Amino acid sequence: MIRPREATHDDVEEMVAFGQEFWHQTGYYKQGVAYDATAIALLTHHLIDTGIVLVAMDADRVVGILLMVMGPMPFNPLAICATEIVYYVAPAYRKGGLGVRILHKAEKVAKSNNVKYVSMVLLASVEPEKPAAVYKRLGYEQTETAFTKDLKSWQ
Repeated sequence: MIRPREATHDDVEEMVAFGQEFWHQTGYYKQGVAYDATAIALLTHHLIDTGIVLVAMDADRVVGILLMVMGPMPFNPLAICATEIVYYVAPAYRKGGLGVRILHKAEKVAKSNNVKYVSMVLLASVEPEKPAAVYKRLGYEQTETAFTKDLKSWQ
């Protein structure tokens, strides 16, 4: 059984390569936003030091990742929230419960960091009903819905 673990800086190169597989399924990819491996590597290194970063390996191959930023809730700075920014399990590994094991590990790591809330996100372009069903089954409640507008002015 594949067990997720906290990532180390030595895992970043493989995680960045694996993340590109996920990127190709997002709406951002379809809108022409390039995958910047250097920026993703810097972000991953930063989150290993300041957030929660989990990796699931099958031998020496990354098959699942979760990156979360930790910070205070807007209305009470004493309540810390861990918010997912990247969560992806390779399609061939989704039926065996790896995604749930990653979430359980994230919750344990969050608790050890005095996190009060864990917030997971759904991408509209990647079968959102499937992770939504898992989140609800694990006790997550829908609290927000995000909308994105392409302003075409950042380039």
